[in-house]
Amino acid sequence: MSNCRLCGANRLKEAFNFGAQPIVHHLLLSEQQHSPLFEFTIASCQDCGFLQLTQFPEANLLYDNYFTLSSWKPQPHAEQLIRVMTRLYGLDERSRIFEIGSNDGGFLELLKSKGFDYIFGVEPTDDASSVAIAKGLPVTRSFYDSEAMDCLLQQFPDADCIVSRQVIEHIENLTDFMTCI
Repeated sequence: MSNCRLCGANRLKEAFNFGAQPIVHHLLLSEQQHSPLFEFTIASCQDCGFLQLTQFPEANLLYDNYFTLSSWKPQPHAEQLIRVMTRLYGLDERSRIFEIGSNDGGFLELLKSKGFDYIFGVEPTDDASSVAIAKGLPVTRSFYDSEAMDCLLQQFPDADCIVSRQVIEHIENLTDFMTCI
């Protein structure tokens, strides 16, 4: 990668080089299996300061066997986030809230418990999206990109608020991601 994924500048400087690393949170079924490795180098943009991977593994390598559910840990900040969103954007129970990277639906469940009825999530991992769907939450297994936009807009048009938490660092094509928003 030669250009910053955020501002497009071509002034990236290597900040950390961890060498070849396995992909985090990939569970192997046996000791005979081997985890794919990728070069884990982080660069800093000298124009905007954004820290970013210089090389991305293929999306299917990251998400096909990804098994980390967000509800395993307490998230006391989530209620505060809902209060801030409500105050800043004037949200109420009729507001349409769309979560990108909804994982197992923990944040959507919290929104629902606070009276928000029009919620929708998109999650690229099979394990997490399956958990959310089993809970009865409106979650679609998909990436959030221009390829998926038509389908997602048919399912949930005109969102009043889009929430994306702990997602941007996983997005290779930030320009496409932001265009979709």
